[in-house]
Amino acid sequence: MSLLRLNVILGIFPETGRFEKNRQQVISDYHDFLAYAESDELARFEYLSKHLASPELDELRNKRVKKKVITFTQRIQQVIRAFRRSRLEELEELENKPETDPDEIAALEELAALENEFEQIKKSKSLKKYLHSKANVSQFEPLTTWKLQFEDDFDATHLDTEKWLTRYFGAEKILKRSYSLWGDQQCLTEGENISLSNSKLSIETRPEEKKGIAWNPMAGFIPVEFPYTSGTVNTGKSFRFKHGKIEAKVKVPQGAAYHAFWLAGESVLPQINIFSYVKGKFYLGNFWGKLNDANGANHDITALTGAFAGKSYIFSLEWSKKELVWAINGVPMKTMTLGIPNDPMYIAFGSGVKTQKRSLKSPVKMEIDWVRYYSK
Repeated sequence: MSLLRLNVILGIFPETGRFEKNRQQVISDYHDFLAYAESDELARFEYLSKHLASPELDELRNKRVKKKVITFTQRIQQVIRAFRRSRLEELEELENKPETDPDEIAALEELAALENEFEQIKKSKSLKKYLHSKANVSQFEPLTTWKLQFEDDFDATHLDTEKWLTRYFGAEKILKRSYSLWGDQQCLTEGENISLSNSKLSIETRPEEKKGIAWNPMAGFIPVEFPYTSGTVNTGKSFRFKHGKIEAKVKVPQGAAYHAFWLAGESVLPQINIFSYVKGKFYLGNFWGKLNDANGANHDITALTGAFAGKSYIFSLEWSKKELVWAINGVPMKTMTLGIPNDPMYIAFGSGVKTQKRSLKSPVKMEIDWVRYYSK
């Protein structure tokens, strides 16, 4: 058993709140890094670093070390002290001692002032933080690699219908009304099971009877009386992307309902399940090929048995030309190099009930805190 698999089983993951806090700290540090890089203090520090290391100032320092420079005022003070002590030999020595060149004195005083200024700047907390960040600049690589292109924090009071459909994209394109898939036990309503509160989007699955229609590949659309209701949202009409990173902070409730976060295209395939939750397990999967092929569609699915239900986690997928990488709270969980989609895809979330057993006794909600897409 791999260490990753063991960590999943034991629930050893970065705690979501801490993971987000660390990420926000990196963003804050990066902004501070960029701001300080343009600051007058750094410009002065870099100038002094170079200027104080010049050969001319090194030569001046050597003079300061080799002989004690005495200013006119200091000389007068020495004479007075020697006179008070009646030290004639000391007076004679002072009289015969040549005076220091005033220009040299001025240069040494300026040097001392610059060195003192440099030492004070070196104590700056902002400078120390900048130099530390510069030495560890790799920590900012995610911020310099990815550019935010789409996001929704669900801070409004109502769902943004310019971004989100509350029915399958196919239902919007073909019928202009919602429908369910054959075998599903829930009627997908026209947004009645979608709500926004506390900056979260909720998709609620409820045990309630409702008439609707289901799509049967063999018989077409068939009227059905469903024992449950639920909902779905997607960006099929407003936003699609090809390659990049998609992520969302989601809390899946424990219980009999299923929940999913996936990417879909114009056709049934390809489809990427960033996750689907069924019967206490999370499935990360990729589906590609053609349904009418002799062996059916290709698929690759990884099941996770960690305790992810009931808590918020950040589920992400990084999609490049060469691979797909699934991650939870930044921890890579699955990598694929086969069946990589080559078509733009849209974002979708949904909930429902698969089993015919009446096991869902009370409403449950999948909560989506935010969703973001980054291009590389």
